[in-house]
Amino acid sequence: MKVAVVTPCFSSETTHLKQCINSVQQQTYSNILHILINDGGHPLPKFNSPNLETIDFSRNFNDYGDSPRAIGAFYAFARGVDAVCFLDSDNWFLPEHLESLVKLQQRLQIPFVSSYRLLASVNGDIMGPCGESDGFHFCDTNTMFFTREISSLATSWCDIDSDQHAIGDRLIWDKIVSSGINISCTDLPTVVYRTRFIHHYEFFNTEIPESAVNGSHIAAFLDQIETLQNRAAILAKRSFIQT
Repeated sequence: MKVAVVTPCFSSETTHLKQCINSVQQQTYSNILHILINDGGHPLPKFNSPNLETIDFSRNFNDYGDSPRAIGAFYAFARGVDAVCFLDSDNWFLPEHLESLVKLQQRLQIPFVSSYRLLASVNGDIMGPCGESDGFHFCDTNTMFFTREISSLATSWCDIDSDQHAIGDRLIWDKIVSSGINISCTDLPTVVYRTRFIHHYEFFNTEIPESAVNGSHIAAFLDQIETLQNRAAILAKRSFIQT
């Protein structure tokens, strides 16, 4: 099974992007294609990494990376890969991430699987497991694994309304659980999400960095998020296969 990892980039911090790329290169699973989508930002540095490709756009879609995800997924499936994952440029995978997803998918023979995630501070220190992305109420973009069977879902980021991109992953998760497909989770926290949200630092009783944010960009969506989470929890349990 060939797996593509799609990473949207927009003027990404070089040290973070290097960590992201290295985490893919260091996977215990080797049949990988890593695709960087430069979303109209500064030119990307040249990385001497095997199985790494870059697609450059002259304009920025300004949609939280959703259009680059859709384009990257479409390109990957057109290249003949069997499955697609996503990894933001400031996050990273633990070495066993892809192998654990592939093993679960192959064992259950279902079209979608996911993992849990860990939360890290802006400087990269891991704070602990995240209780929000639980594979029922919510599934973070970076934890998702789409097989070719559901390529239309993996590329549906471009279908999100222009005023809804701030909660794009929640809308994609709603599409997934509403589709009726079987889903499952490795129950392993193999994604590390670099967070800037103040409430995460408060939860772990950790010093809040100056660059932290209060999530005001999603404040207008709180009622919608609650509705999506409640519906997702019900629908996900109907199609979830226990491991």
